[in-house]
Amino acid sequence: MCGVSVAWYTLFETGRPDIRASPRLIAAVARALRLDDRETTYLFSLAIPEMPRMESPVRGLIESTLESVIAAWSGRTAVPETLGEPCDLLPIGVYCTAPDGAILYANRALIGLLGYTSRATYLGLNVARDIYRSPRQRDVWKREIERAGSLRDVTATARHADGRDVAVRDSATVLRTRSGSIACYLGIWEPA
Repeated sequence: MCGVSVAWYTLFETGRPDIRASPRLIAAVARALRLDDRETTYLFSLAIPEMPRMESPVRGLIESTLESVIAAWSGRTAVPETLGEPCDLLPIGVYCTAPDGAILYANRALIGLLGYTSRATYLGLNVARDIYRSPRQRDVWKREIERAGSLRDVTATARHADGRDVAVRDSATVLRTRSGSIACYLGIWEPA
């Protein structure tokens, strides 16, 4: 529909750095995907490194979904079942972690962002010890989120499954029990 081979489009869609697309081709992809103006602008910002990065058009939808989960969950101590399957369809990483760093939930996008192929393997990790490149960075993050109640667009350095650094943008909220203690942190990670 946009005049390129399936093989080239697959490389383009996966973000291979050696694949460069002309503005004309990006516009053809946007037309083939029936993107609106905002989505087209976002596609251009992803495809052309020189363009300023735009916020994903689905981010607001994801944040409102998480706010609904937070509202429905207040005071519970287990990950709500409503978080499961719908979050696996989201293109941005969604997580739920305990104050001690135990990973309670991660969707497919987050697991893939960090290069893991198995949810079970990822859930067996500890975010403080195994995911943050610097444990001190997580300590600062914890103090700040506990003070403010939520954080938006904090940049962190995570450890990829292959050991390399991955810059992520984190937005998170503290979920508290009825007694006021911290039950967990619920948030989103996306590439920075």
